[in-house]
Amino acid sequence: MPLTNGFPSGSVSTSQSTNGSTTGSASVLSNYLYDNSEIDVTKLFRGRNSLFSVITNLGRGNGGSYDTLGSFEKTSNNYPEYKWQNKGEDGYEFTLGADALVGATTLTLASTAGLFTGRRLMNTATNEVFTVSSVTNGTTIVVIRGTTAVAMTNGQALLSVGTAVGVGEASATFVGAANTSASNYFQHFVTTVSITDQDMLAAKVGGDKRKNIEDILADKATTHADEIERAVIFGRKDTFTNAAGNTVYTMDGVKEFAVRGWTADISSGLTAETFETALSFPLRYAKDGSNTKILLCGTRVKPKLSALYAGQIQTTDIKEIDLRVEKIMLNSGEYIIMSHPFMDASSGDWQKCALVLDPWYMEVVYPEGATLEKKGFSGKTAMIYNTKESTYANEKVDISTYMTIAVKNTLWCGAIKIV
Repeated sequence: MPLTNGFPSGSVSTSQSTNGSTTGSASVLSNYLYDNSEIDVTKLFRGRNSLFSVITNLGRGNGGSYDTLGSFEKTSNNYPEYKWQNKGEDGYEFTLGADALVGATTLTLASTAGLFTGRRLMNTATNEVFTVSSVTNGTTIVVIRGTTAVAMTNGQALLSVGTAVGVGEASATFVGAANTSASNYFQHFVTTVSITDQDMLAAKVGGDKRKNIEDILADKATTHADEIERAVIFGRKDTFTNAAGNTVYTMDGVKEFAVRGWTADISSGLTAETFETALSFPLRYAKDGSNTKILLCGTRVKPKLSALYAGQIQTTDIKEIDLRVEKIMLNSGEYIIMSHPFMDASSGDWQKCALVLDPWYMEVVYPEGATLEKKGFSGKTAMIYNTKESTYANEKVDISTYMTIAVKNTLWCGAIKIV
């Protein structure tokens, strides 16, 4: 799929959509009007089509709560950069980097990562099967050719078909691929709420003064949740210095991980066959079919899938997150089909794409630390009264969240252009 700066045929607009309904947020905030009170930000998304809510609450299906966190969430003191080991699968598909004659025993590959002595390889074009005798360097191997050796051509695919060791040998030399280091920045989201004397005095005689303030806070909390949701999808890892001279960190969103995984453009020939073939690549690395995957769809994608799989898409209520979703079984796996309102015309070509995600490889991570008073400091969403900038006629509250996204293996991701 053609990419420009990491985007399929276009870039993401920075324009903002109208804030969503605040009905569900008001009740959440009514008990959190005190300084430094934590809020379960996932509740701000409940009843709304939110990727953040789905991935966190799927992990909380084990009985986890905001205090204990779910299986897809964790805390870390690695601020400002969260690091993890990106463990890929052992290599099983390789590519010839040069022609090889019938008698050649030294082969050049595009990369030897994942290869080891004793691995058997099949040339998918010629069907010759041969054995790796030794790995010389990052692009060269020595092999024992097959009994029906034939000439090979640059670019042909070599598929791993197991290992073979000699009589009396205990094992092959080494099995496994080395971990690689991956990281993402923690991003600080903050929404400042200013309550002026006009807001405080706006409630008329007999009105509910407390509710008036709660409604203002609820509206801003929804805005805060929307900002997090946009970053979870469209964010890009970056660090820079702002006008105040302070360092700013931003995180990669899931679309950045998706385009590093598998990409395909099937928009000119969309059929059930081409779609499921495109899904088969990330499924090689995904968890087994019993785990639910996510198809995060642009607004123009869902109608195409509905027509393609008429009668096969089932509607399901996920009671834990108060959300009705549509599911389909494809390639022996269950997928939640999410048509995301932010992946619309304002997002460029992302309205035409579907992101393939497996939440079992994803984590939402919050930083934690300690204050000068040796009290715990948490990055989870909190209402913080801004004492320094507040006056009796203009009070300020900051809704603050520090978080990042960790993806343990980008090969389970995919970005497919559908329309």
